[in-house]
Amino acid sequence: MARFWGSIVSISLLATAFPAWAQQVSKVQPVGASVWTSSGLIEGHAAPQRSNVTEYLGIPYATPPTRDLRFARPVAYHSNSTVRASAYVNCPANIGTTPDDYPGFTPQAQKIIQTFAQQLGTPQSEDCLYLNVWTKPTAPTLKPVLVFIHGGRFSLGGAHSPYYDGQVLADEQEVVVVTFNYRLNIFGFSGAPGFPQNVALLDQRLAVEWVHHNIQAFGGDPNRITIFGQSAGGASVDYYSYIWTEKPLVSGLISHSGTALSFKPNTPEESASYFYHVSQTLGCGNSTTATNHIIHCLRQQPYKSILKAVAKVPTAPSPVLPQPVFHPTVDNITIFNNYAERSASGNFTRIPYLVTSNANEAGYYRVSAYAANISHLDPVWNLFNQAAFTCPSGQTAAHRAAAGVPTWQSRYFGDWDNLRLYPSSGAYHGIDLPMVFGTASKISGIADSEKEREFARYMASAWVAFAADPVDGLSRFGWPRYDENEEALVGLAYGNSTAARFFVPSEFEWGFITDLNLGILLNRRTNQSVTKNPPTLYIHISFLTTPIEEWLVLEKSLPEFPKDITVEQLKAAANRDREALAAKAMVEEGLVSQVSMQDYKIPTRDGETLEARTYRPSSVPATQRLPVFIFYHGGGFLMGTLSSEDAICSRVVVAQVAAGSPVVVVNVNYRHTPEYTYPTAWNDAEDSFHWVHDHIDDINGEAENVVVGGISAGAYLAVSLTLAQNIGKDVSLAQRPKVRGQVLMIPPVVTEDCYASLVARLRDPSVSSYVECEHAPILPVSRMRLFGKLLKPAVNRSELGTDRRINPGLATADEVKGLPPTTFGIAGRDPLRDEGLLFAMLLAENG
Repeated sequence: MARFWGSIVSISLLATAFPAWAQQVSKVQPVGASVWTSSGLIEGHAAPQRSNVTEYLGIPYATPPTRDLRFARPVAYHSNSTVRASAYVNCPANIGTTPDDYPGFTPQAQKIIQTFAQQLGTPQSEDCLYLNVWTKPTAPTLKPVLVFIHGGRFSLGGAHSPYYDGQVLADEQEVVVVTFNYRLNIFGFSGAPGFPQNVALLDQRLAVEWVHHNIQAFGGDPNRITIFGQSAGGASVDYYSYIWTEKPLVSGLISHSGTALSFKPNTPEESASYFYHVSQTLGCGNSTTATNHIIHCLRQQPYKSILKAVAKVPTAPSPVLPQPVFHPTVDNITIFNNYAERSASGNFTRIPYLVTSNANEAGYYRVSAYAANISHLDPVWNLFNQAAFTCPSGQTAAHRAAAGVPTWQSRYFGDWDNLRLYPSSGAYHGIDLPMVFGTASKISGIADSEKEREFARYMASAWVAFAADPVDGLSRFGWPRYDENEEALVGLAYGNSTAARFFVPSEFEWGFITDLNLGILLNRRTNQSVTKNPPTLYIHISFLTTPIEEWLVLEKSLPEFPKDITVEQLKAAANRDREALAAKAMVEEGLVSQVSMQDYKIPTRDGETLEARTYRPSSVPATQRLPVFIFYHGGGFLMGTLSSEDAICSRVVVAQVAAGSPVVVVNVNYRHTPEYTYPTAWNDAEDSFHWVHDHIDDINGEAENVVVGGISAGAYLAVSLTLAQNIGKDVSLAQRPKVRGQVLMIPPVVTEDCYASLVARLRDPSVSSYVECEHAPILPVSRMRLFGKLLKPAVNRSELGTDRRINPGLATADEVKGLPPTTFGIAGRDPLRDEGLLFAMLLAENG
């Protein structure tokens, strides 16, 4: 850390570089007055819409980050010259086009999106580290200061959007408003190995230092600076609290729709690959070239050429929209790889915090997805809202409050006619900002309603109350401090009402957070964090809501089942087609040559014999011991054969070889209905588990590394087996080595008779996945009922709820404690969706 502090001395020296006038009490200045700062004499002018506010646009706070300063830490700007602060530029960014269509698009929608996405033709320049100040000359008393950090996924945006024009806020409230630019995409987050990472975050710090040491000349109080930001800017505010635990210079923090828990940062390796992609595109070398040479070459390139190269880097995968790749990188100096742990342990600066998010953040992203021909059902958008915004906000608030930090959490619900994008857009991402800045009519071109203006003044007053007194200001405003057990979540514009409404935070939270990029899952109540790297993985959820293209193509080629066929005919036809598809895939995908297969016979407890088949990578010596994956196929306990699963099992083997973790897969063909009813398949699963351990030397497996899993009915068997071993009543299972992990793909976990007691945990069981997906393709509820009827469980109805073999989803918290790491695959258009999600939540909540 000592080396880091030394490396940013150019920033910190700003604190000692000021003349005595910087400490003097401000005098009332006329509108448009010139102000002396460390950047020179700054000439202001009257704001165009609020003539009693002085506006200073484009004040340099850093030396232009060009030539040898490109990709480098920022250097403070000092000058005695005169700056005519009346123009501005944005930092270099690749600006997209504004979507021009969406079902129900309102007349003002395109203008609002264009304004928010900074698609207004603002000039760009690499010399862009400027800030803006709005202040109203009133009295000698120094005012609190609100410093805004814009969003844009760290890849676009700027300080000069009409969205956050500060003149109305400075006019109607006793506050000085500041906005500023920071470097974006590769210029702020280069990812260059061995070079400073995340220099854009150092830009933000330098801007705050400039404000701290100059704002008094504008009538602002340097001891009452609150930084607030939205989306990536909200995350930046939170990042700031982890970086600058010493000398934070600010007295309050406000995060809109983004915290450090909201977005997954790049690993150094990921960022380096993106950096090399650009350098190679521009002929500046690749990963075998010295970084100094690449940097020197890139510094000779026009910034527009670099932007074009950035545009050629493939976007990062995302559950809702492809994402730009140049953003914060873990360096454990400015960005850390363990925010969940840091948050839970209180490893942040203890500054009062207001955390806020919107009720329908996805309302904005739906438009961009539609423009990109990406379609998602409501469940994935709801999960996105929870994962990226609602739950991280709640988690952050809970941890700050637990650490004794004065903390408030709010949720914005406003749905105003002039700001609506389409009929159901609601309180979408970013639309709370015009309430704070008073810019709703400016961005929409439609006058505010009186009720809307009244609420905007209320919300702005709350923000200023916090800035004026971060410890007690909101309490005097009537807002309770955060308490997860009380009605302490402040509902703003609920029903478009001016008065705040208060809720228990959990009313809007699912109780756990899942990163849709499958990177992190947090349990809010146990404060546990789980990453996707074994062995620390606990719950890993893949949530699929729309069929992939491969499936859509395959589905068209499948023959239709004739109507009114018998169960036996259905079974025979399905097995025939599944075997044919598997055989075709084995050849077309080249799996035959990559996998070695061997058949076995498994004796059962009732004297019968099961078929089993192992799959090993051909590239691995047959004598090498490997981890074991016992696979149980799906098919409603009616369908499936040994050969129908050849392709699935072989793909697992090939994928694990590619991942550097080869395995041996054991495919078990358990017995099916209608010939065999419950609990035959369950007994077969347990018998096969015992067989694997008894024959671990024959299959050259590792007894301590046995994972079980399956698809649908197979997942049902896997979780029942694992739970039975965990509970320990079956001594023979308990004595075996503990299952190392389980893979549950679209798992059923309860019988239909017990479904109601499980989904009672939903806020509205009447719209469960049984109802929403009643007529789903492949597995409609009617077919599920057929499968359940064929099982004929010989269990009294009164005992069903306590039979954990057939109803593992009803397990208690004590019964699931100690279960192994679990991967869930859940489909959005599936009647089984909710029971899978609820069971995942049960496991997550109980460690």
